[in-house]
Amino acid sequence: GLDITLAPTLAPGLKSGIYTAEDNTYELTEDQVATLRAGNNYFNLHTTEYASGELRSQVLPEINFFPSDEAAITSPADGAALTIQGDPNTPFAPQWDMASDRDQLAYIWQLSATDDFSAILVNQNVGDSQVFETTFGVVDLLLQTAGVGLNESITLYHRALASDGSVATPGASASVTLTRGVVTGTAIVDKENLEMKAFPTVTRERVNVRLRSNQPYDGQLLLRNANGQTLDIRPVQLTTGTTDEQIDVRQLPAGSYYLQLVIEGQLIGTQPVIVE
Repeated sequence: GLDITLAPTLAPGLKSGIYTAEDNTYELTEDQVATLRAGNNYFNLHTTEYASGELRSQVLPEINFFPSDEAAITSPADGAALTIQGDPNTPFAPQWDMASDRDQLAYIWQLSATDDFSAILVNQNVGDSQVFETTFGVVDLLLQTAGVGLNESITLYHRALASDGSVATPGASASVTLTRGVVTGTAIVDKENLEMKAFPTVTRERVNVRLRSNQPYDGQLLLRNANGQTLDIRPVQLTTGTTDEQIDVRQLPAGSYYLQLVIEGQLIGTQPVIVE
């Protein structure tokens, strides 16, 4: 018989939805725990079209240990002070210690304007790497977007989360004071002969980004949400002619996003994208 009824959060079109932990937390009885341990629980998804059940799956118990909190920031160290100036291609590479878990871990580097990480500026998944590599040019753009003027300083906070796919554990964070100096590239960027197009502009799967240039450049593609948070910073190498990139948006919540192309610390263009 029916044991527990789950509450979905449905998409506007009523053709998809998610089951959030907030809306689906239950305290099991002793009998329910025994049934779960015996492997006698099943999940059955019903729809109006197939009322008898469209999807059925067995629910099995598994102990999921949390990732450890050992992913402590090692560089820039707590209290470090840096001046972002000079060559826009100067590396900026936060690093952290390895966390432990029986499952494979991925790390997420976060940069926040507050020490409680309630105002996150960057939320970058770096896979199994223990370093996030970007450039002074990108950091300068982030500071400018945050309203930091030339020769002004701001104290920010960064940390790494260790995630096993279901639980993310933060390591010890660190503060860093950044002063925005003058970032000047040695290369002349021919903006008039640079073009960026994103398509489709409304998607649930992937966004194709086509870059056109009359000469080679090293740059970065930034993906930002409507709140200004940077969710992905990836290096791109533009060749003479056309360069194609692909952005996977399947894990993003529905909403408006923006793709930005940065070369030599200069913002070349912005393309809006809607994720359904």
